[in-house]
Amino acid sequence: MKEALEKAINLAQKTGDRLIVFDRDSNRSFVVLPIGEYEDMVFGTKGVRGLSEDELLNKINRDIAVWRNEQSEESEYFDQDEEGEDKDEEEYYFEPLD
Repeated sequence: MKEALEKAINLAQKTGDRLIVFDRDSNRSFVVLPIGEYEDMVFGTKGVRGLSEDELLNKINRDIAVWRNEQSEESEYFDQDEEGEDKDEEEYYFEPLD
């Protein structure tokens, strides 16, 4: 397994791609990327000024995807009442006939 991981890391270095590693034992996954790229992501040291057109489009698309996901989660939260039932459902109140 160690050889396969090293081979995959070497290929990612050659192509410049990120690598996703799945650990079957712990049922977790990890992303392997260059440390400089990780630092830029964490500390935000790389602004849009130094990005190529493709890098800028990728950043915009990632930001939009994150925003949409957050909006979707908020929408699901606010569309439910206290019991967790959808608010979109029509509510009917029945009154007795005299």
